Amino acid sequence: MKKERLKNGQSKIQMEEKNAVTKKEQLVKRKNTEKGKHSKVIQDILIHGKVLKSDIDKYIEELKDEVDENLKTIFKSIDTDLSIVSKSMKYSNEKNTEVEDLIKSTDLANFFSDVRKMEKSMEVPVLKTQSSYNSIPMFVPGEITQSNVGVLQIEDSSEELSFSFDIIQEYQRELTGISNIIPCVDNSVWINSNFDNCLINALPSDKKLNVVSTFNMRVHGMAKTKSNNFLLSVQGKCRLQQLNITTGNITDTVYNVSPLVSTCIYITSGNKVIVGGNDDELGRRAVFVMNEKGDHETVYEHDKHNQPIFTYPLSITSTSNGNIHVVDRVPGTEGRVVVLTTDSDVINSYKGHPEINKVKTFKPNRIVTTPRDNVIMTDLDTCVIHILDSKGNLASWYNTKDIGILYPYCLAFTSSGQLYIGCTCGKSSKRTVKEAKIYEVTCSGF
Repeated sequence: MKKERLKNGQSKIQMEEKNAVTKKEQLVKRKNTEKGKHSKVIQDILIHGKVLKSDIDKYIEELKDEVDENLKTIFKSIDTDLSIVSKSMKYSNEKNTEVEDLIKSTDLANFFSDVRKMEKSMEVPVLKTQSSYNSIPMFVPGEITQSNVGVLQIEDSSEELSFSFDIIQEYQRELTGISNIIPCVDNSVWINSNFDNCLINALPSDKKLNVVSTFNMRVHGMAKTKSNNFLLSVQGKCRLQQLNITTGNITDTVYNVSPLVSTCIYITSGNKVIVGGNDDELGRRAVFVMNEKGDHETVYEHDKHNQPIFTYPLSITSTSNGNIHVVDRVPGTEGRVVVLTTDSDVINSYKGHPEINKVKTFKPNRIVTTPRDNVIMTDLDTCVIHILDSKGNLASWYNTKDIGILYPYCLAFTSSGQLYIGCTCGKSSKRTVKEAKIYEVTCSGF
């Protein structure tokens, strides 16, 4: 009996020893895995650093070329007026010499006849030159922040996010609603209102948006290029337009989604241009990924079962893992967020939360990527901002009513990580007063 008890105890010891060996193997394997991940992350950081340096050098050269072109244009206008002034001076000098000679003349016979001729021709033409000249633009250094270099993110998406919003400033403009916002390094903002068919450059100051310039056009989407100009998705056009913010000129680009009409735009950190397209007559909706030459590298239109992916691409963003997030919603109806991978596959479709959208359906509008590589979007009817991870899974949400922000419509992060929230004046039936607001807020946790 004693030996049997010893044998039973020995079995337990052997089992614990076996469990310990298994655990040791798991820990060693985990250690090796983390070592491999460490090497890959370091390599990714170094590669990204080289890409950033190359992009910065390229952009610096573009800025220098742009300044050189500005100088040529300015010199050309000044040289034109210098030529006019020189001709005027020569003419005045010649007339002055003639008058001086006549004053010194002693030929009385010809003097009075010459005087009469001179009096008729003494008028010197008015000097016509430009009233003002362009000047070399000042260089405003941009900020290199953690958000535009990159962040380290824990992959475990099960960790609950803790975040907050705090309003810094509130601005108001006589518009029905704000459809898109792009903050600039000079502290100005470009805002677009589909409700009022206008594109505006404004300077926020003392709770107001002081308008610098206005373009009367209906723009569905807008994105800032590396050269600080804008790509525009204009209503009814297949080809994207480019707005030169220095000259105000609008020109065609190489980015074309014909026979579809462009509906939204996004430019990746790698300078890929992603464009949503739609054509009701053809019954086609697609998202196009293009390179700088306008070549279609990937077209998302049908899933692996050859079924249409979209009903109407409304807004686009992407995360660092290459996933593309598309707000898919016909205006006025409920929608969803479609998550695509680089190999043309749909990996997720977020259709709102059963509690948040229990009474009011999910109607996402604009979607952006946060500095921590999460994705946030506005849900107009509920005044809720939904927060997803990079794979399109709900991480959390925030009701902007809690801080007094009503009817959030569009979102945009500044280079310093602050968030602009553009709002409408309410539902369509209530948009009788043009008092659209933009809120500048600090946010943390996502």
